[in-house]
Amino acid sequence: MMDAFRQSEQMPALWAAFDVIGDVVMILASDGTIRYANKAAQESLLIDSSELVGRQLWHFMAGAQGKSMRDNLPLAGDPREQIHGTGEWVSKYGTERTLHWKIRLLSAEDGSDSPLLFTGTDITDLDRARAEFQRSQEATNEALVQTVRALARTIESRDPYTAGHQSRVAELSLAIGREMGLAQDRLTGLEMGAMIHDIGKIHIPAEILTRPGRISSQEYELLKTHTSAGATILRDVPLPWPVMDMVRQHHERLDGSGYPLGMKEPDLLLESKIIAVADVAEAITGHRPYRAALGIETALKVLNEGRGSGFDDDVVGVCVMLFRQHDFEWTTAFAETAK
Repeated sequence: MMDAFRQSEQMPALWAAFDVIGDVVMILASDGTIRYANKAAQESLLIDSSELVGRQLWHFMAGAQGKSMRDNLPLAGDPREQIHGTGEWVSKYGTERTLHWKIRLLSAEDGSDSPLLFTGTDITDLDRARAEFQRSQEATNEALVQTVRALARTIESRDPYTAGHQSRVAELSLAIGREMGLAQDRLTGLEMGAMIHDIGKIHIPAEILTRPGRISSQEYELLKTHTSAGATILRDVPLPWPVMDMVRQHHERLDGSGYPLGMKEPDLLLESKIIAVADVAEAITGHRPYRAALGIETALKVLNEGRGSGFDDDVVGVCVMLFRQHDFEWTTAFAETAK
């Protein structure tokens, strides 16, 4: 079959067509021996056709890829099957190129020496570009993280009673998110949202934030605008996470009793529900201008009472577990008095 194929009158035209395409093309015997290699194959391997023909294909594949190809090659002899993979193949001088390859019968006829068609797309440059893009994205995200942290410190400097509040909320939110199995990118977004969830307080007069006593109902209504104000600040910031929604939603409650929009369960982000729980846990545990610290047990009692109505049941469950079973502790100390 192989000899008949090579002697076909159509071969010169076929070889010429194979040589002008950019992908690697090889004709193999049923045992994987190379019978023909186009120009792209020769250029990728930095080797002349005369050094390719007669050798078995897997000799040019790196690592376990070659063995896998050799072991699975008989499957390619079935006209209903093809084998494929992505791996490194090694040039004459030891350089490696990443190839996405396929092997299938060239002829529709099945036989012991039916020729096989090997095609491969060299994706080395694409992989490098992706890796470089990934590094660039990571650097950009890290810069965003540092910027957000600096912004959080600036916000908290206006209210010494709650210094470190956003950092502690972020710390607990991350711990909850990890326990709930959130992916790393989503955890990063959660940290960003928690780190600046009170960014809108920059629009609230400092004397309201730091007053050592109860504020009036009118002042409380003004204080509640910090969620919408924060969302407005972030509206045109091109963050790769839904941080604006987290900031807007962190005082919403599952039953619609929260603010600013009275949103309910189906419309709330999981991240927002996590921040809401962490925010309450931190706020009740620590000192405030109008009261002393109430402690974590009081905070957990409040969360349990609102479980399933105001707060997400699963999120509260994880939060309680972190404190009671895992002995969670904040690394940022609580302020006891205003400085």
